[in-house]
Amino acid sequence: MRESTASAENGDLTERRTSIRRTSDSPESNNEPKRSDYGFHSFRDFTWHQFTGTMSTGSLAVVLFQTPYKFPGLVTAGKVIFIIDLIFFAILCVCITLRFYIHPKLIVKSVYDSHQSHDEPFYLGALGVSTALILQNMSLYGIPATGPWLVKTCEVLFWIYFACVLLAAVLQYQTLFVTRNFDLDSMTPAWLLPIYPLLVTGSMAAIIVQHQPHASASPIWICGVTAQGLGWMVTILMYGMWAIRLLTSEVPAPPMRPS
Repeated sequence: MRESTASAENGDLTERRTSIRRTSDSPESNNEPKRSDYGFHSFRDFTWHQFTGTMSTGSLAVVLFQTPYKFPGLVTAGKVIFIIDLIFFAILCVCITLRFYIHPKLIVKSVYDSHQSHDEPFYLGALGVSTALILQNMSLYGIPATGPWLVKTCEVLFWIYFACVLLAAVLQYQTLFVTRNFDLDSMTPAWLLPIYPLLVTGSMAAIIVQHQPHASASPIWICGVTAQGLGWMVTILMYGMWAIRLLTSEVPAPPMRPS
């Protein structure tokens, strides 16, 4: 009797182990991606947030060139940082393109999302600001080392940039605030980013007009002042909402606070 009982227990234990192995090996129960798919799945987490890094490097290059008290090597350091900024920007553009190529459904989600907790659409403005800083550095570092062709190129790129960021700001705020219902409690400083590329148009115009002839400098200057004024108007309204949000609600979670 003891031997039959022991054999029955061993049989049950063997069946349990077999069922556990089958369950763990089945693709339905294992939701983790394969090791060979880790590289492709990592692009899913690559968002517009990463372009805030090129905003920093581009701003640093502009500040180094415009420092009033210069010393030997300062402009060279600015050129090196500008080249690094270009490399980083190209890498980010390649990565975001691969993300949308591997996951096409994320294209619409990155620009428009119905969930209030998803703030990626706001960070599309980081791409515009990074582009504006590259154009500023092109004018600062590139024009003195090249010829008149870059002067005309900067003029054309300025008008293309202005048309794109103006259209993007209008459409993005139209899409995000008219077709979606936002609570004031969910507001973050990221709501300013769609208008931020239009705001920095004034600073970019101030740099580009330094090398432009009078016939093309005047329209660029007027456009820059107008765009920056519009950007400041929207920004002041947003900051008023942010102040009300801080007075009437709790402090945002640490990941959503301004750095």
